[in-house]
Amino acid sequence: MLHSGEFSGTVEQFLTLVVKLQVGSEQQQLLSDTCSAFASACNWINENVNPRLTNRNSIQAVCYQDVKDRFGLTANHVVRACGRVAASGF
Repeated sequence: MLHSGEFSGTVEQFLTLVVKLQVGSEQQQLLSDTCSAFASACNWINENVNPRLTNRNSIQAVCYQDVKDRFGLTANHVVRACGRVAASGF
């Protein structure tokens, strides 16, 4: 039986792990290219999508395929770019 003020839910704990990647020059270039494409995609979405669209799903619905084709990103990166723009509030 719960008494007033008691909490019965579970609490999620998140841990952050900081690691240093040791990659070869080819992988380093691929990571750099992916980061640049992701940043460019975020900027493009922000500049080209109606600013009244404020959630990830609505932004994704209108630009997903265009962003994927234009910037050569994976599906996950496109979804994350839409989410990043939605979260930025711009």
